[in-house]
Amino acid sequence: MNRIILYGIIIAAVIGYFIYTQTRMQSLVEDKANLTTSLQASEGNMKNYKESIAKQQKLLGEASAAKAVAEQQAREALKAMEDNDLGYLSEQKPELIERAINRGTKNVFKQIEEATAPPVAATP
Repeated sequence: MNRIILYGIIIAAVIGYFIYTQTRMQSLVEDKANLTTSLQASEGNMKNYKESIAKQQKLLGEASAAKAVAEQQAREALKAMEDNDLGYLSEQKPELIERAINRGTKNVFKQIEEATAPPVAATP
């Protein structure tokens, strides 16, 4: 009788261990599936971040180039102003000075608009 109880306890322990192991393995398989899904989503996000960084670097480079051009033009304009006596020219030829100032103002406004305009998205 004691042997039957002992064998019953051993069989129950083996069955209990088997059930516990199966449950634990199922839990680990589910965890692995969740982690795989999460990893794939993270990789997609990382790719998007890298593309965004590349675009921002490109735009920054373009903005820096535009800034350098604008600074060069400003230096040239200042040099032209230093080389000419605007007071004398405005008295002698006011129409000429007015046209030059209006043209320069128009160019400055155009450059400001181009520099501050949002980039146009490409249509697929």
